[in-house]
Amino acid sequence: MPRMDTDLTLTILGLSLMAFGFYVHFGKWKDWYWKTRGGIYGYVPLGLMLVVESNYKRFIPDAPRYVSLAILVLLAALAVYLKIKQPEWVKPNWVRWLDSQPKRVHQAMQEDALSDKAWPRHTTSPEAVQLWAKELKKGIKSKS
Repeated sequence: MPRMDTDLTLTILGLSLMAFGFYVHFGKWKDWYWKTRGGIYGYVPLGLMLVVESNYKRFIPDAPRYVSLAILVLLAALAVYLKIKQPEWVKPNWVRWLDSQPKRVHQAMQEDALSDKAWPRHTTSPEAVQLWAKELKKGIKSKS
């Protein structure tokens, strides 16, 4: 049975996490927005953490172990921070546009998005989000 190369496996897994994080960040899969609580923001530092762990000896062969451990701790802390705090600078533009809406409108957007698979069409620009919000505000007022 062939022996598994752990470093290669960790590198591939790390690069995959990073690629997925960037894929989502650049708006290629928007459904996560309504289905998660921001955990996606930590994927890039977690992926980088795996890549660093599996390759640091190749790039810095004389580095003491505490150097890579410090990097790993910093990246893990960054991933947790991004998950919990979700700072504005890490959010894609379209997420900021949605988050800028009043709470009732935002809730109406979520309900609409969960029932309409084509909802990402409303997030192509700030104007599209505003138009969607305006349509939903009419529905909120008519329910009141």
